[in-house]
Amino acid sequence: MSKQEIENDAQCADPHIVVIGSLDHMTDTKVVIDYEGTSGPDLITVTRTDFDPNSGSIGVALSDGLRAYAFTRAICPTCNNTNTQGDGAPRFTTIEVTNEDGTVTRNKTACATCDGKGTLKVLPNPQSITDPDHIDTVDSLQQGTYGADVPMASMSRAGGMSGALDDWNANITHQTASFVNQKGEFVECGDVVQHFNTDYACEDNNYLGVLVGRTKGSTYTSVQHGPKIQPYLDAARAAGLPHNVYGTNRGRDAILDIGIGDSRNPQEISDNINRLMGRAPDTDGNFPSNPMQDIADSGTGRRGSVINFGLQVKHSFDGAFTVNIIMERLICTNGMVSTSARSMVSISHKGDTMARVDDKKLAAAVMAMFSDTWDEMRMVDKMNDIPILGADVDRVLALLCNQKIAGFRYPGLSNIKQRDGSDYQMSGGKKFRNFLDGMENPNRAWVRVGDDFADKRNTLNHVLNVLTGLETHNPAARDGMGGLIMGSTPKPTTHASKQEGLQAFHRVCRAIQNSAIEDYKNSGSDLSLPDYIAENGIPMLMEVDRAEAATVSGGKTHQFTWAEGSILPTIEVVSADLNRDVLRSRVLTTQYVAVA
Repeated sequence: MSKQEIENDAQCADPHIVVIGSLDHMTDTKVVIDYEGTSGPDLITVTRTDFDPNSGSIGVALSDGLRAYAFTRAICPTCNNTNTQGDGAPRFTTIEVTNEDGTVTRNKTACATCDGKGTLKVLPNPQSITDPDHIDTVDSLQQGTYGADVPMASMSRAGGMSGALDDWNANITHQTASFVNQKGEFVECGDVVQHFNTDYACEDNNYLGVLVGRTKGSTYTSVQHGPKIQPYLDAARAAGLPHNVYGTNRGRDAILDIGIGDSRNPQEISDNINRLMGRAPDTDGNFPSNPMQDIADSGTGRRGSVINFGLQVKHSFDGAFTVNIIMERLICTNGMVSTSARSMVSISHKGDTMARVDDKKLAAAVMAMFSDTWDEMRMVDKMNDIPILGADVDRVLALLCNQKIAGFRYPGLSNIKQRDGSDYQMSGGKKFRNFLDGMENPNRAWVRVGDDFADKRNTLNHVLNVLTGLETHNPAARDGMGGLIMGSTPKPTTHASKQEGLQAFHRVCRAIQNSAIEDYKNSGSDLSLPDYIAENGIPMLMEVDRAEAATVSGGKTHQFTWAEGSILPTIEVVSADLNRDVLRSRVLTTQYVAVA
């Protein structure tokens, strides 16, 4: 096929018809395209489901303001795919003829344009496309190879209402609502506004368009999609990042998805974020580095969870302007792949809130926040290079209990012996015992850093997964160290207390990581980061060791004692009198005791 001229006529063997034109109007199920055919201006109607999935029913924007639409078939303009007699002929016309003998002969005649099929795979008024700026796009659309950018959050691209996509920058008009009063008079209510998408304007709706969203009151401020989405779209284009911008819910919502990458190539993500922020590389093509990242990257190079990382910007006439970080990753605490969103910005349409926002400055601030978030996620993945072995496990557990982080407490002691008779059973201390279970058994469903994720075992990432899992899944304490303490079904992490717990665990693990990296950086050692830690320890954890003996009350009948240089205490059950005589005791260790 010639690159100089592509014609949608009977000679085109590819099933995709391509038309360059503009939108005349559309409905929930059909799109009417205005185009220039070889016989003059014409309209062609296409069912939304017949459009090429890559270009969609909104078409591909071209440099001259027109759009290229690709579809497998069009509705016949003569019969309009109906047997009802309207402006044109029906698909089939039946003519009855009474013969001389009184019998009736029925002659069925099909539509001359579509032969009764109701649809066409060849345009009756073909279009000749000769503009060299359009040839490549049209050619790829015809062959079905047009590579539309894939959005990060594919679930939103379903289009919401009716599953249809719309132009993201549709012209949404606002009209003052009118009502009939008790006297039968039409009265305008200036403080009540309704919005209409004029892309849907046609005779059926008196050329108003389709109603978008709910009726709004006087506190609502109407703002078009363009000013809100454009700064982020410009940034994505300038950075050369894959992106997809589209409208959903009849134009009520405009969404921009910007794909950044995945953690299999973290340097690419960092470079892309730098580009998104408008930064320029140096003469060698490198961007300014983060010293902490450089040191974290000096480890073994083991990767954590695979993360698809991106940004989603959304503006809604029925909601707010929001910016979310979209993450698709393998969650190690439960072994599931999930897509989650982290809210960065949410601005409502009330009052003058929107008017007071400088969209360009906000976009720059969002990009900086985005960069910080990726840095933080990347550092969490690099926790695989921080070994937590031997006494360091004791130190982490002591740190959590000493500071009572997110409900961590030392257990008490009962007067009942363990089944193996080796010691008295613990009472309470559920998170303490869950922690020992998770570190000893990394294949637990709420930990999942076992066989399939062996590079995470006995690392700071293993610790974080245990802490996250016991907070989100609330597992039962099933061990031989005390009576069973039942858990419950997984608790929603959106609950405020659970979010606080997860954040507390994240902070303490990041503090441990920073302590290790800072010490390594200052040492100037030639060892790798994991080898250096294995040889020298982590300063923050080493500080947990008791410099001198101590006793701390644990209530009316319990106390905890530490010998000089010890890490975990000895639990002591004492008499309730002033003498506080020790009745029984147990030295706490991180030795997990399985159910006998």
